[in-house]
Amino acid sequence: MNTSTCSHRLTALFTGLLLLTAFPGCSRSHQDVVAPHLAAIDDLRAKLKRIAADLPAPGTVQDTTAEPSLEPAFVFNDDRDPSANADCLHVAELTESDPEMDLNLSANLVYALTWTTTEKRRDASAFGDATLIDQTLQAATTLDYLVVHRLAELTLPAALDATSFTDGAATVEGLVVRLADEAVVATYVVHATIPDTVNYEYREGEDAAKRLAAFARSALWSDARSKIQDKLAAATGGTVTID
Repeated sequence: MNTSTCSHRLTALFTGLLLLTAFPGCSRSHQDVVAPHLAAIDDLRAKLKRIAADLPAPGTVQDTTAEPSLEPAFVFNDDRDPSANADCLHVAELTESDPEMDLNLSANLVYALTWTTTEKRRDASAFGDATLIDQTLQAATTLDYLVVHRLAELTLPAALDATSFTDGAATVEGLVVRLADEAVVATYVVHATIPDTVNYEYREGEDAAKRLAAFARSALWSDARSKIQDKLAAATGGTVTID
């Protein structure tokens, strides 16, 4: 393993993957588990599409605070906290398109949408943790708030060689939507940058420049996540936990 220090420092972002594992003898098929939630999920999908269509134009968002104070109080935790009543999606995910950035903030919604696609809802195989799926779908369909993130500006860093890269920056807009009436109740803007030095590792035979570029981009999204926590709490007056 080789370790190199470059002109920007990395705070690496590690993405946790939620895996569903087959269990012998599990009698409930996937379609049986998700079936009770499909009507609510379909209503949610339609709501997400309406929200996407009604958002203010990109580049027009400023820092605002919810007035009056939000009721119920805003609670977001990216670690699947059952007391949370808010979740986050990239604007592209509202219409189930691929996002141009992955902040890895969604606690339940991404999984709920993935597990209830047209193909998955007909899946007769028996796998996974039925209780976990039930809880995830229930949480996704009973949210009070949705935070939509989108890029207003983006300059991705590019490696010049194994020891240097170009600067990167991102301007991320956040829009807090009250799901009951689909109204935007608070907004904020985050300006993410890359720290001055990056420490990165690469294995023998790997392209060091490519690894550097990947770590630098991860540092950019890590900085955005850190700043979103403070901005989102200030905009909503709520409790925000982002690990």
